[in-house]
Amino acid sequence: MTIGATDHLTPECLKLNPNEVVPTLIHDGYPISDSSVIIEYIDEVFGEDKLTPNGAKERERMSKSRML
Repeated sequence: MTIGATDHLTPECLKLNPNEVVPTLIHDGYPISDSSVIIEYIDEVFGEDKLTPNGAKERERMSKSRML
């Protein structure tokens, strides 16, 4: 999804995410912001096929790539 510079500042979006942070995931009406937190949440809730790699080196590479 492509989002414009101010698309996340609508009144509807600000109700869900008053900190104006993108991305925001809404799951069961619960807003979750910050990509790292979203990944951890998805792993916890839908843990069968995790997004986070198992090995320490792989997790470290994933963490670095999120900072770009």
